[in-house]
Amino acid sequence: METLILGRPGAERSELIELLTDAGMTVHACHEDAWGCAGLDDRCPLDARPLDAAIAVAPAGDALDPQGVACARRARLPVITVGGVDSDPILRLADAEVREVGPTIVELVRTVARDAMRHRVAIEEAAPDFLLAGERLEVDVRRIAGSLQIDIAGSFADDRIGQIADQVRAAARRFDPLAPSIDVSVTDRTD
Repeated sequence: METLILGRPGAERSELIELLTDAGMTVHACHEDAWGCAGLDDRCPLDARPLDAAIAVAPAGDALDPQGVACARRARLPVITVGGVDSDPILRLADAEVREVGPTIVELVRTVARDAMRHRVAIEEAAPDFLLAGERLEVDVRRIAGSLQIDIAGSFADDRIGQIADQVRAAARRFDPLAPSIDVSVTDRTD
């Protein structure tokens, strides 16, 4: 699993990197040192490889760094926050949050990385534009190694299955133009 650590170097970040690395995850950093993102010299981890999740970390009582969170959100990565202050507005953008670095974060990162709830919502919001009267659609989206696996179940004519798959893939691509691949499977549940 490819993870991106957001935030300036510190004890919490070092501990988090060690936990994730010990769990077999590959860790990339947004900040190599105390100031400036890695992208300032064209080495942004978001451009280099598909990533599965971003983890924003800050010492307790300190604000989270919004710079990396903004980039991760634009790349449609799920964002987990660790630490920070309760009043930090970044927390409302998090897909999950924990108060401190600890062993439970490893499973949380794995769970959040698989979940593609925002992708599912984007597809469901686009569905009325391509579904015909009487058709219904159920969507399940999972992230697997940065790619999207979309399972569609619904009620529609056999000759529409290819169209439905294409429209769902297009809706997912509009929402997440950086996904390396989008696989769609369709199951017709016509009663």
